[in-house]
Amino acid sequence: MNEIELLNSMAEKIVEDFKSTPTFLRYKVLKDALDNDLELASLKKEREELQSSIKHAKSDERLSLIKKCKLLDEEYNSSPLVINYNSAKGELLDMIKILTESKL
Repeated sequence: MNEIELLNSMAEKIVEDFKSTPTFLRYKVLKDALDNDLELASLKKEREELQSSIKHAKSDERLSLIKKCKLLDEEYNSSPLVINYNSAKGELLDMIKILTESKL
């Protein structure tokens, strides 16, 4: 086994070990739950549609649309599922920070 094959093998082992950590497994469960939550998906879609309509709205309608987008965003982000997902995602990013910062 040459050096590159050895490094690839070690990298694959690291990835597999990472995927079995409790932090990753928690993130995966939360991500799947978030992806399958129809109510949250609806809120997100409605907000995105409103946001895209703001640039084409008349100036007197913009403020109202912006306020509605903000309310939808607050409702989405205050969901316990979204809060827990964002927390798990942050923990994962902290775990891999050393790899992404070292620029190997």
